[in-house]
Amino acid sequence: MPPAGSSAAERWLRACMPLIRALSHSLVELSTLEGAARLVAMHGASLIPDAQCSVSVVGSGDPTKFVVLAVAGGGWVDELPGTLWPVEGTMHGHAMQGGVSIETDSPAADTEPAQPFRPGTARRGRLVPLRTGTPLSDARVGMGAIGFWRSSDAPFSDDDRLLMDIFGQLASVIIQSSEAVHSAEAMTERASSTSEQVRVLHETADTLASTVEIESIYRQTVLSASRIISRSKGDPLRAAVLALDGGVGRIVAEYDSRGTTTEKREYLVNEHWFMRRVVDNRTTVVCDVRDEGIEAGTKERLDALGLHWSALTPIETDDRVVGILRISSRDPVRFTEQQRATLEAIANVAGMAIGNVDRYRMARREAQRLAELENVKSEFLRLASHELRGPLALVRGYLSMFEDGSLPEVRGQARAVLPVMSAKLSQMSRMVDDMLETARLEDRRLQLTKRPIDLRDVVHHTIDDFSVHTGVHSLHVDICAEPLPIYGDPGRIDTIIRNLLDNALRYSPDGGRITVSVRADHEHGEVTVADEGIGIAEADMARLFERFGRIVTPDNSQIAGTGLGLHLSRELARLHGGDIDAESREGVGSTFRLRLPLSVIR
Repeated sequence: MPPAGSSAAERWLRACMPLIRALSHSLVELSTLEGAARLVAMHGASLIPDAQCSVSVVGSGDPTKFVVLAVAGGGWVDELPGTLWPVEGTMHGHAMQGGVSIETDSPAADTEPAQPFRPGTARRGRLVPLRTGTPLSDARVGMGAIGFWRSSDAPFSDDDRLLMDIFGQLASVIIQSSEAVHSAEAMTERASSTSEQVRVLHETADTLASTVEIESIYRQTVLSASRIISRSKGDPLRAAVLALDGGVGRIVAEYDSRGTTTEKREYLVNEHWFMRRVVDNRTTVVCDVRDEGIEAGTKERLDALGLHWSALTPIETDDRVVGILRISSRDPVRFTEQQRATLEAIANVAGMAIGNVDRYRMARREAQRLAELENVKSEFLRLASHELRGPLALVRGYLSMFEDGSLPEVRGQARAVLPVMSAKLSQMSRMVDDMLETARLEDRRLQLTKRPIDLRDVVHHTIDDFSVHTGVHSLHVDICAEPLPIYGDPGRIDTIIRNLLDNALRYSPDGGRITVSVRADHEHGEVTVADEGIGIAEADMARLFERFGRIVTPDNSQIAGTGLGLHLSRELARLHGGDIDAESREGVGSTFRLRLPLSVIR
């Protein structure tokens, strides 16, 4: 489960990059459907904070039912593997059949009659379809769905939804890569293929499932197709892949044991009846190259190569024909039905692999976009913090000179403005300091200056220096009598406590009591800051510590803030081996707890 404050890009890298590596290196987990589902569920659970993940697949034997193959995230989902529920009339089915993600806040209603979701187990879910790159060889309309579940009412954020949908595309690649192996095995078994043809299909499926390079897919496809027939005289097949683009078929890969190549590299599909039939009817066409219907120029070229028969079959992905796989034989014997079936199986696997490449590229582009967005945010923090520090220091210097009389004295009502200006400058300075510290965190340049200290002393110093002169707030401090020795950076801990106090002050605009308590809690020193302010809705708690994650509502839209203070405070606490958590009730107030590990003062 990822930390609640993780950015979208960080979560993407943590959850999805292992899947991409698995796909690139053909890990053993992908050799079975169950292994692929476990891999997807494990990394799916690490993608979304406070969520569990399930992977449900439609069985090839019964396309009317889902079966839960794998779960991750712990708790109640551990009871789900093996559970069956129908495709029709369920949101799982709607997601898979419609090819779109569906979100629900009542998952128990989706699983009649199995009802694996008992009251209290899951209160919110999002179902992401496992899409197919090509039509499946059986009666299924899709592979299944990934479920992301939460036991709380906290909604999924837009970043969560985007990451889940991209993850679903990548998971489809993983699951269908596994399906490709099983599809090839089943097809060869049904056709009672020879051991050589079984080996060809296995090698093709394994090789194509392990690459996301389109040139490698084309090359492996023609090599596999060229092995469909191997005559005793040693003349294997000639094979080629034609990629289709705007009615033009262009040879992108070819193989011939004699080393000959085709001079003509592009064909207008509509000028060749056999190519047109392959594309329009999405069927395999077998033809004698000496047939009267063959265009004269094509017949002459095929005669020169000593070819007798050709078979062409479509390569399909995402319900469109993207290419043609063509094999030609120098033997006068017509292709058998078994050889035709093997050719179609290779084209089917190639179509899956090409579809995987498209989805992988889309997922990689989205990951790059998220990473670039994070870089823009980091660059903004660096530039803004550095550019603002100089002007603020200059203004503060002149203001101090007015206040101490170094410059001509300010009289009357104008002098009453000076304290307000000074307070606002202090507020801006703290904001810039937070920006600079966050930028250092992003660049991993932030260094702690740790030494033995008493946490009580740091709290005393921060409170003595913190101004609560609003006229509507009262500050109450309760600090324990026993020492709280910690090993930390007093300046950064001061920043944490100051940010928590400032947060309590700003988000209780109508005033009230602000309570600071300091005590020992087992092996930790704990600083609690509680207010009686506007509070935070439960649905917004998950975004509370995100960078730039300021929660804007009609009640707080007039309150200034950058959304950096709480993010920075939690990160600083974690650098000390501690953490910050929060509790809140909307309209009642919020409580933040800083916990730092105790140590023996040296």
